[in-house]
Amino acid sequence: AVAPAAAGTRAAHAAITSLTVAGSSEGDVLDIPLPAGVPVAIRVVADTRGAMQLQVEVFNAHHATSWITHHDSCRVVREVSAEQAGPGRVLLRVDPIAPRLWGWHSERTASRLRITLHPVPRVADASQPLAGLRVALEPGHGGPTNLGAVGATGVPEKDVNRWTADALQAELQSAGASVLMVREGDDNPTPRERARRVMDSRADLFVSLHANATDTRNGFLRVAGTSTFYKHATGRDAAAAVLRRMLELTGLDDFGRVGNFNYAPIRLVTAMPAILVEQAFMSHPGDEARLLDPAFRAITARAVRMGLEDFLRSA
Repeated sequence: AVAPAAAGTRAAHAAITSLTVAGSSEGDVLDIPLPAGVPVAIRVVADTRGAMQLQVEVFNAHHATSWITHHDSCRVVREVSAEQAGPGRVLLRVDPIAPRLWGWHSERTASRLRITLHPVPRVADASQPLAGLRVALEPGHGGPTNLGAVGATGVPEKDVNRWTADALQAELQSAGASVLMVREGDDNPTPRERARRVMDSRADLFVSLHANATDTRNGFLRVAGTSTFYKHATGRDAAAAVLRRMLELTGLDDFGRVGNFNYAPIRLVTAMPAILVEQAFMSHPGDEARLLDPAFRAITARAVRMGLEDFLRSA
């Protein structure tokens, strides 16, 4: 997707002179005048105590900011600051009022960058924290060619993911949540299409369901267990809470909580906490036998639901 510019073309450059942040129905909107063609990197960082900060790095830019306007309508953002972080690099730091940032999404136009920071959803009843919330649920893989891992029995991972997703949908609905199924039936949307469906759904949480596999040349019994994955710091605590319940209820080995995971839907979905659950290993005969057992998949669904509830209570 890269093409050389014509000889003599000057790179786009931005003078960051003013910023505005104000509340909206979706959350707080940070408005940055910014010409098209100026690269931007957006990330969430968390300190050792878990307090989060949104950082916006603008390249080919210089810091000339004399106005950073914070409107009284803000309910998510406490403070925005700017600094020249290096040659041609301006760093904007967005500190939320609460220690946890729920999510964000960005929009570019020819002259502006707008970043909406989403608030923590309101939980009316701690005994039923999922009630009234919307969960996007993705059964991994799908279609005639994207089978996922295939174990010794020949059952493809895509089917296991679908069966567990159906069980989890029932669990979530019984807890009062509404569920968007990102992949219906046996279709196989592209990773970016999956992410788009999640973002368009305005869900409060996103869970992707998979089953793991590994190289078996050194033995089928070498690796087993359950694990959770996340990309952004906003998903870390949800991944940890679900993993704890998976270990408690299933008795599976602990394969771990994995951060900085680049599966495209988990990476591209930023408006809400996004996690991926690797239920167990298709490549391990013992794990695979459990995955093919409807009673075990029901336990898995219950563990994920309880983990999400634990996470929401902590939020």
